[in-house]
Amino acid sequence: MMPYFLRVMVAMGVSVLVVLAHGCGVTRVPIDRAIEGDPPRIVVIGDWNDVDAAVDVAASRAELAPLSEQSTRLRDGTREKRYVLLAADDARALLTVRQGVAGAGEQGPGPIEFEAVMSPRRDEAREKRLLSAAASRLRDLAGREWAPLR
Repeated sequence: MMPYFLRVMVAMGVSVLVVLAHGCGVTRVPIDRAIEGDPPRIVVIGDWNDVDAAVDVAASRAELAPLSEQSTRLRDGTREKRYVLLAADDARALLTVRQGVAGAGEQGPGPIEFEAVMSPRRDEAREKRLLSAAASRLRDLAGREWAPLR
């Protein structure tokens, strides 16, 4: 017969393994067919003030963690945001978001371009998952104050 302490430890270990196994795995994000180019990019009609929310959701779905964000206004009057995201294997993603035209998405939905590049090794599948999730969330929020997560 197994001592009580050992039975408790085994039961706890099995419980932890079940929880971890259930929560692990690549998040399924359908790849958006509008993604094109190398590096991959997509143009979405959305609100500029929803870009941060879209990137937060997309980072999570692509299994990335935000490290930094930088906002700038370019010479042509458009705005640009650059996000550095970190993967568990220490790879980094640079996600660049630009207004398609000056003021796009500020007064109402407008063209917003997303571009993603992983480094030091390119991971095209993850880049496309990141872009697809960001585009999907930005579309969900276009012209609205909130939208449920899908």
